[in-house]
Amino acid sequence: MLWQTVKNKLGGKEVARSIRTMMLVFVGVVLSGVVCPGCAEQEPVYSTQVQYTPEEAVAKFKKDEQADFARFAKERAIYVQALEAYSTGDMQTVKTLRRTELATYPLSIYLDFSLLQLPEASLASVQAFINSSGHDALSNRLKAYYIKRLAEAQNYKALLKISPEAPKSAGLKCLWQQARYHQGYRTQVQNKIVSMYRHGEVMAPGCIDLVSTLQKQGVLSDEDTLERMLSAYWTRGGTKIYRNAAVRLAKGRYAKAVKILGKYYDTPARYKAVPASMGKTAAVIFRRWARQDPLDAYQELEQFRKTYHPTARDLANIKETMAYAMLFEKEGVPMHFVDSVLAKTKNVRYLEQRFRRAVWDQDFKHILAVLERLPKSDLQNDNYRYWHGRALVETGHQEAGQKILKKLAQERSFYGFYAATELGLPLLVNEKKVKLTSSRAELIKRNPSYARYLEFMFLADKFGMRTEWAEAMKDATVEDARMIAYIESQEDDTLGIWETIYKKDWGALSLRFPLSYRSIYQRESSEAKVPESFMYGITRQESMMNHKAISPVGARGLMQLMPGTATMVSKKHNLPYGGTSELLQPEVNVRLGGVYLRDLLDTFDNNRIFVSAGYNAGPGRAFKWQSKDGKRRDAITYVESIPFTETRGYVQHVIFYDYMYQYLQGVETPTFLSEAEWNHYY
Repeated sequence: MLWQTVKNKLGGKEVARSIRTMMLVFVGVVLSGVVCPGCAEQEPVYSTQVQYTPEEAVAKFKKDEQADFARFAKERAIYVQALEAYSTGDMQTVKTLRRTELATYPLSIYLDFSLLQLPEASLASVQAFINSSGHDALSNRLKAYYIKRLAEAQNYKALLKISPEAPKSAGLKCLWQQARYHQGYRTQVQNKIVSMYRHGEVMAPGCIDLVSTLQKQGVLSDEDTLERMLSAYWTRGGTKIYRNAAVRLAKGRYAKAVKILGKYYDTPARYKAVPASMGKTAAVIFRRWARQDPLDAYQELEQFRKTYHPTARDLANIKETMAYAMLFEKEGVPMHFVDSVLAKTKNVRYLEQRFRRAVWDQDFKHILAVLERLPKSDLQNDNYRYWHGRALVETGHQEAGQKILKKLAQERSFYGFYAATELGLPLLVNEKKVKLTSSRAELIKRNPSYARYLEFMFLADKFGMRTEWAEAMKDATVEDARMIAYIESQEDDTLGIWETIYKKDWGALSLRFPLSYRSIYQRESSEAKVPESFMYGITRQESMMNHKAISPVGARGLMQLMPGTATMVSKKHNLPYGGTSELLQPEVNVRLGGVYLRDLLDTFDNNRIFVSAGYNAGPGRAFKWQSKDGKRRDAITYVESIPFTETRGYVQHVIFYDYMYQYLQGVETPTFLSEAEWNHYY
């Protein structure tokens, strides 16, 4: 339920992009979530203080787990002593216990990690840990710690020894560039920072410090700041960058231009009031208007050109911005103009949207032409394969097109299932059953990170569990990871989902699509008269079955309800609801979410494609994206033409997940699309 406050920020196809979606970034962060690839660097990798009483802890575990609990019982108690010594600053005791009592204890590496952050730790020992610890999470965190610490101390030579290569984090990369600047790479770094600055890029603190240095040295001038301001001015998300640059230029020789730009920032259609002598200023205002209202701006493009005489570069930028924005308009688009402007572009984002416009227009020749220009690696995506095959069929190349579609129809995916349905072929689920061929003890022996995960579980350390689950899933074989996930998902079935993502183990369907809170879903499905599989499909996409998930915009619980939506639904249907905190209770969340889905199904005549789009992006948009020109468009054309990347992927996932849940529930003949959904004019 992100639609109430978020438009389109993240998304994409699960097979390729799962961990990068907004959902997967936030779902493990909250409260009790174990896994969190996107957690902030500041979050601890483990807890340095734990509440541990062996007698109370062992009572929480089943009999078959108590042998594992007992294996390191003595060392675990000593480890807790070491943590207590660490918290009181008694580092000598920590070192002694580590050396004499904890040499073989799985979690001793965490003591090493903490001791290496002490002032007396040698650079050589830090480097040795980073390069040979065999623990990526701790190595990366220790490296990040020292990059920050050494940058603050201005020990740039040591920083580059710790990190000879650029870090991945934007913030750390800026500190690394700062070190290089002071260690003989001045010209290279200077060119990089100037380019970032002039192109209006967001600058992390370390880069901001470099900008300040370059400004003081006169390397970065007001002209560069002006270019930064103009680069950000016309964009959708550049307001802060534009305004900060404007403040810097407010009293200089560009003050007049800054004042005019500010005056028309919210009303760029009034650009004509800009003096003809200020062509550069008028051009950036007009470009902003071209992005916001491309069709109206197009009508005045020629008059603008005659009045303000923009440079060839400025005119080309205006036209490209205008042409791209036109691709999101449904009617009245001068496609000859769009295609003339985009004829030589290599901008993949522009080409992708031109492809979707060709899909919407059912222009199969143009679909083939655009596919030829996209990167070859992208053409392996299911959607491009489907449209490639279909476009070939539609343009008379039956054999070649059918070959592509038949191959795609053998795959377990939204587009694979759609192709199979079109061709009258069976939908292939290809499930990989989880087989326990090793005992837990054997898995622990083969996978040190799993042993560490269990130790953190016995200590009730959620931070450590999170860290080691990621390590275990990264390091284990697919077979071991699958068995480990099967065992541990008996207590937390979200872990099984994460196994399938980390290992791309898409065929392990029982792990990938757990039937969590089954009795609740069965009851609320019956009460709301909403298919249980559809409710599961929405939930699986929204929260990955984490009942404590909280999104960055406040959506909560299994079905990610916004508090305002929950209040509205409860009042409309006279349902009990005690406020926002109750949305983390599965019973309440699923009840309200199910009833809300029923409302949407009633609104959209039981069409799950429209409902899924409306649940994510808002019912109004689901209506807006429908055909208004009288042309018959099928379901897959509607889905492919959704302009929001997140929503486009969301709808595909929900419909696909719905089918998979039908299969796992034992439905004899699962339905991919109903007859009404298949035959609907979209």
